[in-house]
Amino acid sequence: MVTVIDCANDEVIATELKEYLFTRGYEAKKDDSLVIITDGKNIKESLGSFIKDTNKIGYQILQSDSETLILAKVMQIEDFGLPTCEICGYAAPEEELFAHRRAHGIGFLM
Repeated sequence: MVTVIDCANDEVIATELKEYLFTRGYEAKKDDSLVIITDGKNIKESLGSFIKDTNKIGYQILQSDSETLILAKVMQIEDFGLPTCEICGYAAPEEELFAHRRAHGIGFLM
């Protein structure tokens, strides 16, 4: 079974991961920021060890689909600097948020 590990456009981490997995006995290939392995047995454990051993603080392993894992630094929506709706927390650019806020007002009037 082939497993693809998407390093979220970070080719440096993809290279580090490929080398790390190779030392752990995996047959790994790198394609841009993707690491492709042919035998994904215990891969989640190995990715967890990679995060710990390389001190990748804030990184997590996310399952995208049955063949793809994502290795990325998870960020809160607030870290992107987008304004949010005071009523429901919806985050969007200011122009879109203006229309969104108005929809709340219209919903309350009905």
